[in-house]
Order: sequence, then structure tokens, then C-alpha cells
Amino acid sequence: MERRSRRAVLGGAAGVAGLFAGCSGLGGDYETVTPAAVPTTERTPDEQSGDPLRVAHWLSGDGESAGYDAMVDLFEQRRPDVRVESVNAYGISRIEQGLEGRADRGTPPGIWQTETGPALLSLARASYLRDIGESVWDDIGGGYPADVRRAVRTDGTHISVPWTGRRVNTLLYNPSVLDRAGVDPDASAARRRSGQP
Repeated sequence: MERRSRRAVLGGAAGVAGLFAGCSGLGGDYETVTPAAVPTTERTPDEQSGDPLRVAHWLSGDGESAGYDAMVDLFEQRRPDVRVESVNAYGISRIEQGLEGRADRGTPPGIWQTETGPALLSLARASYLRDIGESVWDDIGGGYPADVRRAVRTDGTHISVPWTGRRVNTLLYNPSVLDRAGVDPDASAARRRSGQP
């Protein structure tokens, strides 16, 4: 299977984040921690080749669901070989409950939505997140305000990607799942920009 850029996978998310750009005042100080690599153990069914890429989120409001649907449509047009299965958890508490169990087993979902601040920091403390600065942020970071970039970093290390600019929720992903789906984290940004898969 041909490997594809992780940036290509996240390109759609970054584009939608730009569409949602609005008010982004964060306020408050965010504690810093040092993230570690995402643990990998046994594969779960959604992580096996050919199965859908599951996205756990709570974007069910009128504007939110329309933006999310547009992002998925664009992604599936650009990557017809990857089917997205949306898992709408209708609230952060339901996502966090499911995530805790899977993360404790070393099998976090492919992509999930969470909030910045304490929720994001607890995931970093538990070593479920890793540095995505070079593979994602070096390419997209210039389009985000400084306070948004700070909210998705710990110790200066980028550990997530903003989902929207108005609430600064973040979109997280499991690199092991994307790697097994044929997404190459080291593919060049130039290839993605040229429109090649």
C-alpha cells in the first residue's frame, strides 16, 4: 500500500479550523508538562487495515455538525481509500470516559476531540501524546494566533491541533493508527501541496 503524508490527513482539519476562526480569547495560565510517545500494544478492530478511521467528537450543533460534515466530505474526496466513521459522543464526558479505558489498554482511538487545559494536560501527563511539531505544526502553525498555539503546547512542544478557533477544542490522533492506514509521517509538505495523494 502506498504511504501517505500525515499532513495530508490533517490538511482537511486545518482548513476547517481556518473556516471556524472567530473569537479566540483563552485567558488563564496553562501548566506545562513534557509529553511522551503514544503507547502501542494490540490493535483493535478500528486500527486494522481496511477498517474505517473512527473520529470521536461532540460536534452536534447546527454550525458545528455542518463544518464537521464538510471536513469529512473534503477528506473523503481527497482520500477515497479511507472511510471515516463518525462517533458522536454528545459531550466531552462521554468521550473522556471511553478514552480513559482505551488509553489505559494502550489502544486509543484514531482521532478524538477534547478540550485544552486540564483535559489535554492529563493526557500528556499519562504519556498518551507525543510531539507533532515537525510533522504538522511546521507546515500549518503560521495561520494560528499565538494564544491558540500556546494552548496546544506543553513545554513548548505541540501535542495537538486546534479543531476550531472559537473554542479552541483540539483534534488528536493516534500515529500508530494512521501509520497502519498507510499514512507516512515523513512525506514532504511539497507533495501534499501539489495535490498528490
